[in-house]
Amino acid sequence: MILVNQKIKELVGQNLKVSKMTVTADQLPALFPSLAYSIPSGQLIRLVKIGSFDYSPCGGTHINSLSELSGLQIIKSKIKGSSIKINYLIA
Repeated sequence: MILVNQKIKELVGQNLKVSKMTVTADQLPALFPSLAYSIPSGQLIRLVKIGSFDYSPCGGTHINSLSELSGLQIIKSKIKGSSIKINYLIA
């Protein structure tokens, strides 16, 4: 967990910009050909890009820059089946 928190602190310190865009579910396969699940046609999907990382379907990221996550620490993680549960705090 220490290495993960060090990397988080490093990335937050870079104050990377968060970009957002919305696409339709029909546009998603062209952007993410290896998407493992389907989205109902006509549904809007929010995509998020952090710094130079690729766009990703939104995972609840509603910040404008990583500086808003200053003090973020992962305190616990658990893998259960195909899901990962992460507990965190922002001090």
